[in-house]
Amino acid sequence: FDMPYIETIHEMFALNCALTKLKLYENEWRKKDDLEIGKAMSTASTLRLLDASNNKLGSRCMDKVCKGLKDNMSIRLMNIDRNCLREEGAKALGETMSFNTTLTYISMKENNIGNEGIAEFLNSLKYNRTLEVLIIDDNDLCDMAGVAISEALKKNNTLVGLSVANNKISIAGGQALASMLKKNTGLERLNLSSNSLTSVGVIPIFKAIRKMNKTLTQLNILSNGLESNEGTVFHLQNEIRKDIEISIDTQKSGDAEKKVEPRDLTHLEIPQIPGDTWKRVLEGPKEEIYTIPTPDMK
Repeated sequence: FDMPYIETIHEMFALNCALTKLKLYENEWRKKDDLEIGKAMSTASTLRLLDASNNKLGSRCMDKVCKGLKDNMSIRLMNIDRNCLREEGAKALGETMSFNTTLTYISMKENNIGNEGIAEFLNSLKYNRTLEVLIIDDNDLCDMAGVAISEALKKNNTLVGLSVANNKISIAGGQALASMLKKNTGLERLNLSSNSLTSVGVIPIFKAIRKMNKTLTQLNILSNGLESNEGTVFHLQNEIRKDIEISIDTQKSGDAEKKVEPRDLTHLEIPQIPGDTWKRVLEGPKEEIYTIPTPDMK
């Protein structure tokens, strides 16, 4: 779409339009649209859901969106996947989240955010007390990001769902996350699939869950290089409390291959919003149904 369309959205919200869901994915916003986008966000007093994925927003446009979000007290769910946000865009959103008291769900996968960018964003979670679900898959994150997640969630017990799939977190990151799980009392679902933890990084996580963590209910560690490792990690898995569902790769024993699915779970999935767990996220008429694209977490 072009500028006049953006202006129309802004004008609708300015006139107290009752729009609650706005899906603007795959529109490739241009630089000259930045200001109007910010205006639209600041006046969207009824908007609950914003899906702006696949738009190539970039850090400059994201900065304008964030400025608008500072004045917005209605948006609950935001999908900004695949928007080339990079470090600067994540930093801008982090600054906003330090003060935002309404956003409960953010998905920003495949944005090339990097370690420093995600560290800037996660710093806001030390102060934010409303965000419940965060999806940061495919963002070129390494062990530094694992440490940043650990430090943030040691001080934040509001976040209940976190997905960091398809990144490069390895042993040091796994150890940092284990340290977090010993202190965090809020996180319920954690997706670490398709990283580089290996058994050395997974064992501390299992030990933390076995000995100290009482809140985690779902853990996905598929595709972390565990297939051909010794059975220590699988032995520890069997000692973990029975109410936690774990997705893990197969264990090889000699020439035989044994499928390890003690909790009968093949993938970690954050439920559609507002499922039974998430009814409190949205306000509005009961007959309305709000959904936001939920990333495939297989």
